[in-house]
Amino acid sequence: MITASGVHIQKVGGAQGTPTNRDIAIHAGRICRFGGAVWYTLLPHLVFVGLLAYRRSRSIPNMLWGFLHDAHEIATMDVPRPFKCDCMRTEQAAIDKRIAEKFWLTRGIDLFLIKQCDEDACDIEAMALNIRNYEEVGRDGSPVHKNKEDEFLFRRIISKGWNGVDTVFGENYWAVREFTAVLQDAEFQDHAAVMSRVRKWGLLNAEDLK
Repeated sequence: MITASGVHIQKVGGAQGTPTNRDIAIHAGRICRFGGAVWYTLLPHLVFVGLLAYRRSRSIPNMLWGFLHDAHEIATMDVPRPFKCDCMRTEQAAIDKRIAEKFWLTRGIDLFLIKQCDEDACDIEAMALNIRNYEEVGRDGSPVHKNKEDEFLFRRIISKGWNGVDTVFGENYWAVREFTAVLQDAEFQDHAAVMSRVRKWGLLNAEDLK
């Protein structure tokens, strides 16, 4: 497939391609989660998972991989769990590897933590956005995530406009520009600049930033 900036991303065995920072931000603002059942894009989900990972680990690399954990969807789109086959997981893992190398995140990442943050985020998003019958679907009968502080974080993200429909306009929308900029700082391994920008977003509370 071809990204917004013209990068060709091929399947395993083809010519490699890695999305640019701008590609990740623009596409994430246009790809809907939950199969389009509601207007909820990938962009706030990436922000949510990244901030959850930071709150739980105080690790900037974990936060950055949270911001990027689904960036492969730039090429594959969002594939809901029941329809994601092993061949798709293979393709996504190959893209993940290239993205991890681009952002210097090939080691020191707590992948179990990121997976848990992703699952918790999905629960909170589905309930807050009123995805019908979500509680009945569940995951092996596991309870829906109930941490109120995590839910408050999600609601701050939504209220601040990260899920605004104007994300479809790409870099003309502030949230897309902000996400592009934080990824740029990450690519240059300027973690101080990353945290400075994240603080200015006003999504984490004082306790989170100690």
